[in-house]
Amino acid sequence: MQPHPNTKLHPNHPWDDVIKRAKEKIKDGIIVYQKFTCEKCGTRQTMPDPNKFYTLGDCEECGHRTDIKKYGCNYMAHFAID
Repeated sequence: MQPHPNTKLHPNHPWDDVIKRAKEKIKDGIIVYQKFTCEKCGTRQTMPDPNKFYTLGDCEECGHRTDIKKYGCNYMAHFAID
């Protein structure tokens, strides 16, 4: 299956790069949430568990299971600004 064209609007990054960066953020006390783009319908999905990364993700919109390790992901960071 070819990734949905919307993945260009919400680019994913290579799994290994994201995990490396996320581990650094977590070590610094920053809370991160994994994000990925559904390969079928192109909607952006956010995982509910902080500081945890999954290799597969189920789309809440269409139900498709995306191989996140293959198609990549990203994360959003939560932290206080002084």
